[in-house]
Amino acid sequence: MGSLNPLDQIQIPVILAIMGIVVVTYFLLRRVFFAPYVAVMEEREMALEAAESIIAEAERTVADAEPEVLRLVAEAREKADGLLRRTREEDDAYRRQVVEAAMLESSQTLERGRADIASGREAEVASLREQAIECVTLACDKLLGSSDPDAVAAACDKLLARRVY
Repeated sequence: MGSLNPLDQIQIPVILAIMGIVVVTYFLLRRVFFAPYVAVMEEREMALEAAESIIAEAERTVADAEPEVLRLVAEAREKADGLLRRTREEDDAYRRQVVEAAMLESSQTLERGRADIASGREAEVASLREQAIECVTLACDKLLGSSDPDAVAAACDKLLARRVY
């Protein structure tokens, strides 16, 4: 051991001990660290494969159901459009019916009002005629001493015909 030659300084038992330590460390690391790590990685890989197969199955299911869904959506839209169109037509018919009923009612109210005004006017004209005949008769009696009732009525009717009607 006294030489400075590096090959003479290598000792076989030390090298064997170092190799033993490396092998024991390898087996310990493999058992304690690498084996659980590999198991977790394999488990994760299996979970990923299962998830990918579930995703692929879901995509196939979606792809298989898509034409049916599109058909159902088209039918639903067509049905909704039909219902909307029918509702609008019913709404328009109801509005026309309400407007016609309101117009009829207002027309009837107008006719009743006109009839009431005409009957009131007739009553007022009759009252005015009676009062005019009475006034003319009194005036004729005072001025002439007597009056012809037919002539007084004719004169009052002529006056009312010009002024009232």
